[in-house]
Amino acid sequence: MFSNLINKTFYDKRWFLLGWSVGIVSLIALTIVFFPSLSKGQNLEQLFQNVPKQLQSLVGDVASYRTITGYIASGIFELRIPMLTLPMGIILAINLGITEESNGQLYQLLAQPISRPKVVIQKWLTMLGIISTVFLAFGLSIFVVVALIGEHAANLKVVQLLVISWFLTIAAASLTYMLGMATGKRGLAIALGSLASFGSYLITSFATQVEWLKGIDYLSLFHYYHPSIIIKSGLSLSHLLVFSTISLISLIIATIGFSNRDIGV
Repeated sequence: MFSNLINKTFYDKRWFLLGWSVGIVSLIALTIVFFPSLSKGQNLEQLFQNVPKQLQSLVGDVASYRTITGYIASGIFELRIPMLTLPMGIILAINLGITEESNGQLYQLLAQPISRPKVVIQKWLTMLGIISTVFLAFGLSIFVVVALIGEHAANLKVVQLLVISWFLTIAAASLTYMLGMATGKRGLAIALGSLASFGSYLITSFATQVEWLKGIDYLSLFHYYHPSIIIKSGLSLSHLLVFSTISLISLIIATIGFSNRDIGV
C-alpha cells in the first residue's frame, strides 16, 4: 500500500508535473539565452543606476550580471525561481490535501486499510518527489543551455543554488500542506501559505530600507535564502537546518491534526 499510494499519486499528478517542468524549463532557458547580449551591453550600468534604491535588493548589483554564474544567481534564483516554484509548491500542497478531500478522493482512500498518519506522510513524500523531479528537470536545463551558449558556470555554485531553492520550496509547500491537512480549510491554507511565502519575500526585500522590518526579518523564509551570498561564501548549513526544521515540524503537525480531525470517515 505504501508504494502503491505514492505511485498512484505520482500518476494522478503526471500532467501537473509535466506542465510545471516544461514551463519552468522554458523560462529558464529563455533567460539564460539572453546572457551574452545582456552582459556585453553598454547600457547595463545605466540601467542599474536608474533602479530606485528601495528596489536594488530585488535585482542585485551590476557586477553579478557580467558573469554567467552571477547572472544565474541574480537573474534566475534571486528573482524568477521563487516566483515560480513557491506557487507550484503551494498549489501542489493544496491539491494533495484539501482538493482531494473536497472531491471525495480522500474519503475513498481512507475507506481502505491504511491509517491516517500513513496517508499524510505518503502524500507528503510524494509532494517531495514531484517537486524534486521538477527541480531536476530545470537544473539539468541550466547546465545544458549554459553549454549551448558557450559559457562555463561554476557547477558547484549552481548545485548549491538548486539545493537552497529546493529547501525553500519544500518548506513553503510543507507549511501549506500542514494548514490544509490539519484544518481542512482550503481558503485558510491558501491565504496563510501564500502570506508565509510572498510576505516573507517582501519583508526580506525591504528590510534593508525599512528599519522596523529588520526586527522581524528573521521570521521570514527569505531571510535564509540569499543566492548572491551563496555565490560568494557558499551554502549555509544553518539555513538548510532552518528549512528542514520547518518542513519536519509542519509534517508532524499535519499528521497529528489530520489524525484527530473529524472528516466524516
